[in-house]
Amino acid sequence: MKVISISKKGVSDEKVKFISCVLLSFARGMQSLGAAVYSTVGDSGITAIDLVTGATKTITASAMGLQSGDDIDALSLGDDTKIFGTTRHDLFAVNPGAIGTAGDLKVRASHGLAVGQDIYIDSRSKTNELFYKNLISSGAIDGFDLGDIADIDNNETLTKWVYFSLTPASPTLSFLGATAADILGVIPNQPSTLKIFTVASTIGNPTDIDGLSMHITDPLVGYNPANDYIIYTTNGSASIYHYGYGSPSGNQPHSPAEFGLDTNDTIEALEHMLKPCYDNCLHVKNGWQLFGLSGGVSNVNTMFKDSGSFVNALWAYNTDNKTWKFYSPDATLMAIANSLSYGVLNTIDETEGFWLQGKGDTEICVPSNESTTDTNQTQATLPTSVTFSEGPDMQVARMAHWIVPLANGNVEVMGGHGTNFTSLASAGKWDATTNSFTSTATNYVHDMAALARLNNGDYFMAGGAANLGVAPGNNAIEIFDPLNGTFTSEGTMLKNRTGNTAVEIGGKVLIVGGWYDDASTSTPEIYDLTTHSSTLTANLNTARSYPWLLPTDDGKAVVFWGTPEYGGDFIESVELYNPVDNNFTLLSNTMLGETGWSPLTMRLKRPISSQKMNNGKYLLWGHKGSITSLITFDPAAKSFAKFNTTPALPDFSNEVIYDVLVDNSHNAAVLLGLKSGADPQVLTVYVVDLANATLIKMSNEYTLPSGFYINYSANTIVNNDRIMITGGNSLSGSQTNFSPVTKTLFIEFQ
Repeated sequence: MKVISISKKGVSDEKVKFISCVLLSFARGMQSLGAAVYSTVGDSGITAIDLVTGATKTITASAMGLQSGDDIDALSLGDDTKIFGTTRHDLFAVNPGAIGTAGDLKVRASHGLAVGQDIYIDSRSKTNELFYKNLISSGAIDGFDLGDIADIDNNETLTKWVYFSLTPASPTLSFLGATAADILGVIPNQPSTLKIFTVASTIGNPTDIDGLSMHITDPLVGYNPANDYIIYTTNGSASIYHYGYGSPSGNQPHSPAEFGLDTNDTIEALEHMLKPCYDNCLHVKNGWQLFGLSGGVSNVNTMFKDSGSFVNALWAYNTDNKTWKFYSPDATLMAIANSLSYGVLNTIDETEGFWLQGKGDTEICVPSNESTTDTNQTQATLPTSVTFSEGPDMQVARMAHWIVPLANGNVEVMGGHGTNFTSLASAGKWDATTNSFTSTATNYVHDMAALARLNNGDYFMAGGAANLGVAPGNNAIEIFDPLNGTFTSEGTMLKNRTGNTAVEIGGKVLIVGGWYDDASTSTPEIYDLTTHSSTLTANLNTARSYPWLLPTDDGKAVVFWGTPEYGGDFIESVELYNPVDNNFTLLSNTMLGETGWSPLTMRLKRPISSQKMNNGKYLLWGHKGSITSLITFDPAAKSFAKFNTTPALPDFSNEVIYDVLVDNSHNAAVLLGLKSGADPQVLTVYVVDLANATLIKMSNEYTLPSGFYINYSANTIVNNDRIMITGGNSLSGSQTNFSPVTKTLFIEFQ
């Protein structure tokens, strides 16, 4: 999913930089702000483009003092802010043949897309996510800078210095007595200013500069390593060299692996997305923290009003009148504070201390000594449309199976049952590069059984029904290692189980539930990952089939939902497992303080860990009658709550939300819905901004081919930008479980 930013006129450069910083704290894959200046392969001039309106202005070779046949290879305005040693983001363009080893670059390359037209972002996390897609319509980027060089709308006066390198064959090099390793400088429309700004020997003797990012204090004085820095890449290399201010010891390069690149990749253009608000940011954690801000906050409400998912309350003490001031994004808490005659915390003075109660990890920034009330701020928006495309067929028809995304961009599907309700002892791997499936064998059948993601990244699989869904199933345990794609037998459970679930707590795996079997539904067990053996726990207060299970922050677990062992209405009580006494106690009679809520799906076909949001809570969904709602679970408070969206979710009688996927890369959730009663099925897609609970319905719907039902499919997010739907069934009614399909479907956000 791509998050898009929209820039409005009238915003100062500093505000644009600040807003960019704030938005980058909450979403990745965002477009850049303001304008860009770029050159393309074979281009002897440069182009300035307004990234919002698309308006462009070409600065010709002659206006740059260049000759016909020149080719600009690297480009910088030399105006990066000097903040080395603090947080920054590295932006880069790559050669057309680049593949990367992680992130959106590899995904787009595997799709055959022109990656050399895109700008990627990374901050030493070994990923390379898409920052700006298709800056140019054809060719490849040779140099770029995100800044304002061209006064497109007004008097077209171009007065900034531009720094660049040329390819070895460029005739201007010999005219100036320069090499492709030197950096040239010029003021556009003043070709007489063209000069060799820095020679290669000054910055480490590169042979051919391909990418460039600079901070130059005084262009007339020249490069001063005590105050300035020059960062560059060389031809055919993905390493980044840094010379001057704040340079690493020994001027060692940053290797391709630091940016999620392959050693065969080449960085063609380079810049840093700096964070000028770094020193005036709150690095919020869960719980109470004492803060002070060097620049203060002129409008507390504006800064925090959309931070309710991460911030609960702020307190500050007024030493003059010895009173407390209070602020919360929650209007109810504000009303309570007002009734108790607490002062309202409207502003925070420079270096004034205040207490903040956080609800999750995030970063909130403000510009120094500047109000955040500007109504012309850049605004982040969610996508409004999607495209649907059929994917490759799986090699085995599946339904009621599991799906997990792999770190290398591939996807694994496991277990479930196949044609004629035959339980499957197999798995299939989708390869993102070849867009095809290969099959592997598991050690046992796992149909409608337990899957848990372990803390070490492996997957724990336990139990599974016999053919035709016959209970109680088997007691087999195996581990899937996603790094090498192997399945290893790891012992047995004490009870045969199907319709069970599992979660890791304290280095052990709690296994709860069963189906059509009194022993497994009433008595959970806990499996020791070290000894590969199980022990029984105390009995549940209520025997459960297909229960849901979530870990708590203090090493316990809650059990909720599920049905009686032989079917029936969903169970409403919530139980708490304590490993200290190996016992279950009744936590509450209902999840949400009211009766009637039940899940919209019997079982999740991904590990429950996939539902954990950036704020540490888990996102679920359910319905009461025709009302559908998102539901959160707080593992610290051990409590459930409704997550109300604006507008509200569709009525159950009109659309059924059959899956909710958490996209932490963009702090959003993707909701998949089906039009009630439609045959063929009609698939709808919603996106929820988890920061402000905004719900947006995608403008496109998709009518599935006749005989393709996806109620029993398994779905996942692939590389932060697509939803992959796998399997389902071809017949409905009593034949549902006998008719799985091999089909897959992709949903891509626009």
